Amino acid sequence: RAMHLALPFLTAGLIFAVLHRIREISVLAAFGALCVALMCTIGTNCISNAYIPAIASPSSVSVAMALYNSVANLGGILGPLVVGVVVEMTGSYDQAIQLLSVVMLAAAVMAWYTRRWEEPSEVVGTMTGSRSIGTDISSLMK
Repeated sequence: RAMHLALPFLTAGLIFAVLHRIREISVLAAFGALCVALMCTIGTNCISNAYIPAIASPSSVSVAMALYNSVANLGGILGPLVVGVVVEMTGSYDQAIQLLSVVMLAAAVMAWYTRRWEEPSEVVGTMTGSRSIGTDISSLMK
């Protein structure tokens, strides 16, 4: 599951890293690459919402989801502000997009390293990432 987060972040980061070069070749190709990078970035939202309960302990899922939501909202507030400051300082979007590349690549690395938190014996092999109900109920019935 960690790869399902890390790969889109890595793809988006690499696209953002070369976007200024693609734009030199073709504005249409740069627009297409930007669309792919945004799909990779936005597409991880549903994966994150399923992955966090899979790696957090049952007693801390609510805290983990609240923390995830808080950090995501903080990024939504500070991201445009930081991009605006970088564009105002440099007069170009190139450095701002390079900064986005660094953030996406850092997100890929962080997502990749969460795989060590996965506990395969407790997680059902489904696409939803729900925990095994049989394990939880059997522990309650003892």
